[in-house]
Amino acid sequence: MLGWINLSVQSFITTAFGGDKWDQVAAAAGVGTNWVTACPYSDKITYDLIVTAAGVLGVSVNEALEAYGVYSVQHVTEQGYTKLLAVLGANVAEFLQNLNNLHLRLQYCWPSMIPPDFRCEQVTPESLLLHYYSVRPGLWPIVAGVLKGIAKDYFKLDLRVQLLRSREKGDCDHEVFQLSYPYQEGLRHWGNVSQEAQQSIFSMPAHLFYELHPFHLILDASMHLVQAGPAIKRVVPDMQMGRHIRDHFRCKHPRHVQLDFQQLQQHTNNSFVLEARKSLLVLKGQMLPISLQLPGSPPGSAATPVIVFLCSPRLRTYQEMQQSGIFFSDIPVHDMSADYLLLAEQRKAEADLVEKYERLSKELKVANDKLARTTAWLEEEKARAEALLYRMSGLIACFPCGPGEQQAAAASLAECQSQVQEHLGTNNATVAATAMTRHSTAQGWCNS
Repeated sequence: MLGWINLSVQSFITTAFGGDKWDQVAAAAGVGTNWVTACPYSDKITYDLIVTAAGVLGVSVNEALEAYGVYSVQHVTEQGYTKLLAVLGANVAEFLQNLNNLHLRLQYCWPSMIPPDFRCEQVTPESLLLHYYSVRPGLWPIVAGVLKGIAKDYFKLDLRVQLLRSREKGDCDHEVFQLSYPYQEGLRHWGNVSQEAQQSIFSMPAHLFYELHPFHLILDASMHLVQAGPAIKRVVPDMQMGRHIRDHFRCKHPRHVQLDFQQLQQHTNNSFVLEARKSLLVLKGQMLPISLQLPGSPPGSAATPVIVFLCSPRLRTYQEMQQSGIFFSDIPVHDMSADYLLLAEQRKAEADLVEKYERLSKELKVANDKLARTTAWLEEEKARAEALLYRMSGLIACFPCGPGEQQAAAASLAECQSQVQEHLGTNNATVAATAMTRHSTAQGWCNS
């Protein structure tokens, strides 16, 4: 997981239970705490933190996970993401439907991020089913906590979350939640084609569609390529019509979806990311099931069901643009990809600076801690040396000297004091004075 997650866990425990509890949890878990926000760390660290925290705080692991989920909404708000979350959707269903898109955009900043996937179905004004897919098992209580926190803070709703199926129960390969909420008028016509759309007077000619969407794919029911946009043909020159889509592309997002006609029809509101197998081209877009009269079909025959993949190149830097063989002239005027690319380039530079600053701050903290330990050790050594000098001066004073040994004893003591003063610095006049007094007493005894 990203260091950001571990830092938010630390913030949760510190805020809710105090810094002493966090120190206790970190020590018991045996993990380092100098995390950098954008750097990936082993999932085991996060799991160990959560399990240990549950034991230290005297709650179950699921209770700790859900409480952290609720807190994480507050933490994200404090990090400055309030406006982003506020415009993600007008209601709970739209919000959840756009989470995947949000995670895809965040991956521009944090490429190592491996987020979960979500899918809504059976949406009604009072409830919906939420499918949760994650490569990390056992974290579904966090989702329940996040959902409750989002509903309360952003929609002023009392959300009820019920786990219907899960990997823990063994009745599903992912988690399925039922969300219940007060009646929402905006969800009464969810998924239905609006009357305005049915009355649309514009139907785009085939040649205009081809020109306006240079990045598109059309697939038949068996997932074979029927048509590709001109820009894709140029960047992937070995692509052949009639071949299976998997011969030329792999699906990177959503990870749980196969390039299957039936599955794609269930994810029409999801974003898809396809990666070319023999080039660096990455496409992001939407799968739309429609019916077309394909070339070669008998006159008067029924339209053939197909999938249209409307997409744009997914680019983070100008270097990726060059490596993919894409030019600005390939991107249509109405496409915002060019604008996003400029922002992404700038954001990446800022993110790199932030990460460098975090690393230097962590290194400076470690260096300061080491300096503090070294300073404390030197102070202890100084105290021991002062005590030793004090005992040495008293010991010398206890031995009477003969007339011929007075001058040698005085010189030896003066040399000892000089060496100790040089080691301890010039701020030890008191010790030196004490030593000289004892030496004078010794001289008096020797003369007597």
